Amino acid sequence: MKKGLSILCLLLFLFPYSATAEQEFYTIHEIQEQAGEMLNAAGLTGTIEVETTKGKFNVSIEIPEVDRVPIVQITFPSSDQVPPVPENGTVTEHTVEYYSASYLTGWVVDVNRDELYGEYVKNTHRIGQYGMDAYADGSPLTMEESIAFAEQILHPYKELYGWEFALQRAYANSRRYKATAGRNGFVADMDHPVDDTGYYTMEFKQTFYGIPYDGYLRFTYPSKNDREAPLSAGNLHFDLFSPDCYSYVMNPSAEQAVLAEDVPLCSLETCIKAFKNSCRYSGQTPTRLRFVYVALNDPNDRNGDHLVLVPVWMLESDKGPEWVLGGVGFVNAQTGEWINTEQKDKNEGRRSDAVWFGW
Repeated sequence: MKKGLSILCLLLFLFPYSATAEQEFYTIHEIQEQAGEMLNAAGLTGTIEVETTKGKFNVSIEIPEVDRVPIVQITFPSSDQVPPVPENGTVTEHTVEYYSASYLTGWVVDVNRDELYGEYVKNTHRIGQYGMDAYADGSPLTMEESIAFAEQILHPYKELYGWEFALQRAYANSRRYKATAGRNGFVADMDHPVDDTGYYTMEFKQTFYGIPYDGYLRFTYPSKNDREAPLSAGNLHFDLFSPDCYSYVMNPSAEQAVLAEDVPLCSLETCIKAFKNSCRYSGQTPTRLRFVYVALNDPNDRNGDHLVLVPVWMLESDKGPEWVLGGVGFVNAQTGEWINTEQKDKNEGRRSDAVWFGW
């Protein structure tokens, strides 16, 4: 059912926001129902319409099946949370140097890495392909088997350290071909392969209480105004040829505290309308609308080693497996306000502060 909030409960989150006592807020379960109603109204398309500065787009919608939306404080993993060393494999630390300090952000796990990637050949390119029927040249595995293997490898981290990962996308990489640079990327010469094998790539996002953590907003990057420490990313990249030949880079975040057990949310319709300001640059074509966490600075310690996860709706552009996924628009899931990630910082980093309100 709808719930009202007193104006005394409402705080600022990234932008000034005003509300009245009649402002309506909803539970995550009610937002899930709103999404279902929109999809039913759209019929067989399985998409909803979102309007941006580039026009109207039909996009899929992804909302996690969760019962609440906590506000979570996270930090870097600790040095004793080392992944198990696989048979015939190695585990190395993944660190980031920032000024005079070194930060442990994760680990690289390799099993026969040299065989996986082969010898580098200049001016070559692999072709990526989506779909459960996509096949990595030479691999003994199918796409389905590859995903199952990767998830099997990652599952023990839940019991070991409380880390859970959800698959964001998977694709098959072909063997390498001679290639030339074109206007829209590399153009592979399919008649001139330079090796025989490809591999599967799976990209995972860490989840907290069932909600994917999709990184940090652009203005949260280290700067003189925002923070001095780097950021914990919560992502994992897995390349696989066979059970005896794979590599993955994991940058997990460790939960420090739950700052709020559950928070109220703005209506889905209001959030969708706010995307009218998004997609201001060429090449930004929305394909998905996702309910995710993003990381912002802890307002009590902007330069500390921890961040705060807050809920947003992210409009995502997916131009294909050979391109990096990117958020082309963000809307505060509590206030329904569009977040201008390009706006210059005029208040010494405070727009990067995580601010939220409760019931």
